[in-house]
Amino acid sequence: VAPLPAQVGIGDVVMVIGSKLHPSLRSSEGWRQAAAWLRRLARTDGTPPPTIAAVCTGAFLLGDAGWLDGRSC
Repeated sequence: VAPLPAQVGIGDVVMVIGSKLHPSLRSSEGWRQAAAWLRRLARTDGTPPPTIAAVCTGAFLLGDAGWLDGRSC
């Protein structure tokens, strides 16, 4: 298993895959680290963020990371 990259490039696509969503998963350290990494992908320097997509329960991780705030999903 490789660590998540510190940053992604312009034009990159991030796919957040689904998994069996057990209640303990959303409170795990791995989940918190992945959500924090996704939050850091939201650019504040004016460059466009990467394209992000989720499959199945991966949408819950995007939601916890704030990527779905203010959006219908």
